[in-house]
Amino acid sequence: MTIPLRAGREFTNQDVMNSPGVIVVNETAARRLWPGEPAVGKQIILPGANNTSVTLTVIGVTGDVRQTGLGIEPGPEIFLSFLQPAPPWPWLTLVVQTTPEPMTLALVIKSAARMVDRDVPLLNARTMDDVLSGSLAEPRIYTWLLGVFAVLALALAAVGLYGVVSYTVTQRTHEIGVRMALGADRSGIVRLVLRRGLGLTLIGTAIGVAGALGMMQLLTKLMPSVRPTDPLTLSGASVLLIAVALAASFLPARRAARVDPMVALRDE
Repeated sequence: MTIPLRAGREFTNQDVMNSPGVIVVNETAARRLWPGEPAVGKQIILPGANNTSVTLTVIGVTGDVRQTGLGIEPGPEIFLSFLQPAPPWPWLTLVVQTTPEPMTLALVIKSAARMVDRDVPLLNARTMDDVLSGSLAEPRIYTWLLGVFAVLALALAAVGLYGVVSYTVTQRTHEIGVRMALGADRSGIVRLVLRRGLGLTLIGTAIGVAGALGMMQLLTKLMPSVRPTDPLTLSGASVLLIAVALAASFLPARRAARVDPMVALRDE
């Protein structure tokens, strides 16, 4: 299962029926049962068959694994050796790692189980890829929708900024003509207009980052790999927004640089 081992050891072939009962717990269980203490060496009492109890010694601590979904925090979990007496469970999931085609091996396992007990129901044989795809289906839809809305928001921001800068250029046509008549070159006019667009973008980016920090806790439920204050995500989104804003401002800036000073002064 490739679950990381944080402390102690894993089960071995020596952990059999007549050897001392052992158990492995995850980090959440270790923190809740023995806060601030090492879990390895502690004992757990579990209910056994026929109203008895089983005392097991903790031999290892594993990392937490999201078993029921990406948006659900891991809970306390225990791992028991299949070679030792265990509490009765109403169901059992058998996980097999294999190189041949997994579903072909599933048929062999079902046949072997029926040879032992024909009354044992064998249900829901799936590959691990199918299990992961099923658990990721809903988060993928949410992430896809979030991406679509993000692209639409970016396009609206670019169109809005283009309109604002274009309107500013129209309102300042006379000023631009005066500047060019007094010796301002075209590159200076372009920088003047771009500074206006960049200023608006920086203000909007600062407001957007503040809002994103407030919403990040919600996003971590959809995308657990994103930390609440992920600097890479925030900086990447900010750089992308600024780049798109500069591109949207460049067209009005280039049009402003082509203004004929005589025509601009005459129109005023």
